[in-house]
Amino acid sequence: MSNISHPKMTADSMKKGNIGIVKAIGDAETKLTLMEMGIRPGKTIEFLNSAIWGGPIAFQIENNIVAIRVSEAAAIEIDLIKK
Repeated sequence: MSNISHPKMTADSMKKGNIGIVKAIGDAETKLTLMEMGIRPGKTIEFLNSAIWGGPIAFQIENNIVAIRVSEAAAIEIDLIKK
C-alpha cells in the first residue's frame, strides 16, 4: 500500500464530480442517522449536486443516491481521491 496522502476534508466542501472515501462520521446521533442511510467509514462517496440557498446535498454511495443536510455532510470526514 502506498503512503500517498490525499487532502482531508468534509463532505460539505466537496464539489461536483469529487469522489472520496468516508474516513469518519461526527457525533453519535448524526453517525447513526447517516449509517442507516448507508454512509459508513470505508465507503466511496461521490458529490452529485447541491440545492440552492444551502439546501440538501446529493451524494452517491454505491448504488444509492442520498440527499442530506449541509450540517450532516459537514460531519462526514473524507479522503478526497478524485477532484
